[in-house]
Amino acid sequence: MSSDRYRRSRFNDNEFDLDTYLEEKAYGDSSNQQIYQEEPFVRTTTSRNMAAIFFFFILPAIFLFGWNPFSSSGASDPIVIDTSLPNIGLNIPPAPPVPTAEFNTAGFGSDYLSYVEQLNEIGLGDEFSDPAMQAMFSSGVPIDYIDRLNQMGFIEDFSFPAIVALYNSGVPIEYIQLMDEAGILDEYSFPAVIAFYNADVSTEYLQSISEMGLVEEYSFPGLVAFKSAGVTVEYLEALNDMGLISELSFPAVTALYSSGVPASYIQELNERDLLDDMSFPEIIQNYSLENN
Repeated sequence: MSSDRYRRSRFNDNEFDLDTYLEEKAYGDSSNQQIYQEEPFVRTTTSRNMAAIFFFFILPAIFLFGWNPFSSSGASDPIVIDTSLPNIGLNIPPAPPVPTAEFNTAGFGSDYLSYVEQLNEIGLGDEFSDPAMQAMFSSGVPIDYIDRLNQMGFIEDFSFPAIVALYNSGVPIEYIQLMDEAGILDEYSFPAVIAFYNADVSTEYLQSISEMGLVEEYSFPGLVAFKSAGVTVEYLEALNDMGLISELSFPAVTALYSSGVPASYIQELNERDLLDDMSFPEIIQNYSLENN
């Protein structure tokens, strides 16, 4: 301390300076003042807050409202934002046109339009679809053929493919009517009707087959084969009465009848329990051997 510097000593009392001592007491110790001046400066909290407010709030607001404090001219330039999209070279095709539900009559001409008008006049315009009318027109089915089918109540029984097939196969309306009157039209498909007519199978023959309950036993090709081979209704009836119809296929019946094998011989083989073990060619062969 400073007081120690001027303490009396028994070794050098003559070195004490009173004036210097009083001056130091009045103005303070210079060493203490030097220590105080060397302490670091500490910024107050208030000054830090003011600086933060200026840099983070006031200065951005100045830029936001268009004044540039760093501009040398002092004039403010307006901020222009470009909202146009950049050209990136996309070629977007136009939207396709909405399809319309127009009926295509190309290739038919005025004759087809007249055909449709005639169907409308007889009340069948709503009975057939557009493809059906096109098919009947293209196949040459006359309006009169369709009109007669309608008058006899057959339109609902046949689809337009059936009408086209019946007409192109030459099946007359009268044959269809006879089958209907015999009560057998509903038992057969239109291919069967065409096959019966082309094979000259009479409606009486078909009616007898139906009355014997053989419609379920034989398909229409079998009935056509019977008629083509001349198999009589009586021969079929005899086999049916003996309970042998279910034992014989239609090729067997046709071959047995054509070979002259009577129904009684077949019944004899059945009673001897030989029928199940023999094919129809063996039956024909045995009959021929026994009767020659």
